[in-house]
Amino acid sequence: AAVGAYDESSGWMSHAGPQPPHHQLQSSDVFCSVPGRLSLLSSTSKYKVTVAEVQRRLQPPECLNASLLGGVLRRAKSKNGGRLLRDKLEKIGLNLPAGRRKAANVTLLTSLVEGEAIHLARDFAYLCDTEFPAKPLADWVARQHAAAAASQPSAEAAGQGQAGNNSDHLSRKNMLLATKQIMKEFQDILSQDRSPLGNTRPNPILDSALQRPLTNFSLITHGFGTPTVLGAVAAINNYLNEQLKTLDKLYGGGSTKTSSYHKPASSLHSPAVDSAPTPNSTSANRNMRPTPTNDIDMISPNEPSKFLQTENEATHN
Repeated sequence: AAVGAYDESSGWMSHAGPQPPHHQLQSSDVFCSVPGRLSLLSSTSKYKVTVAEVQRRLQPPECLNASLLGGVLRRAKSKNGGRLLRDKLEKIGLNLPAGRRKAANVTLLTSLVEGEAIHLARDFAYLCDTEFPAKPLADWVARQHAAAAASQPSAEAAGQGQAGNNSDHLSRKNMLLATKQIMKEFQDILSQDRSPLGNTRPNPILDSALQRPLTNFSLITHGFGTPTVLGAVAAINNYLNEQLKTLDKLYGGGSTKTSSYHKPASSLHSPAVDSAPTPNSTSANRNMRPTPTNDIDMISPNEPSKFLQTENEATHN
């Protein structure tokens, strides 16, 4: 389908009408390839930028001007740079008016193409999975709670002895399980985000009242936002699991299985979240760092592909 206009009510691109053959271009076609901004000099990856991605930068919520779009696409500044970029965009049916003002505040994420933003989100999720100190933090907090409960027992617990300790244990455990329930509900909603990304336009699952603001968040962060939040939520969930295990050890209740938590019946299964490896599981897991591939659905429910070059395709300085 030819490149079209942005539908603000739904957060999706609409298709343009018939155009001359030399203007006909698919949204999934590659507009250009740009070098990454965050790579080390010895290994600079190049990321494919699709026509659809360029259009997302021109449409709300960002509405980038020629200068900012040229910076995102790593175009060298020149006297006629803006006009040359507008001419190239016009040839593929995209309009970039001269003198337009940007609609959103510029952040560091504004400078990243979607491929690199997803790469950054993947690395962040990997570090949350392998390096976040969920176990030591959970152990310390659980032991502090146990010590406080033992030093200041309630009058009822003091007369119950071991039963009072079990009461404290169950109370704390129920609080942790309730927190896990709320976090899982939040995780399930984010896992159903179907914002357009790369060369994909997945069918929405959530109600438009939820998908529209999630799409806006994805557009303003260039795809970095939701996967990163999911990585942080997974780290919090592992912290809660470790606390449950430590509490059971302290109170002699045995190991706590994560299956003690039941997913809400309304939740949809998301391989992107449920199949993620548990952090701090083995030392070998630390060596299993994900390499940039076209399959970035391990941290995103979407399935964008063919816009992030692998390291084998990357250029090296």
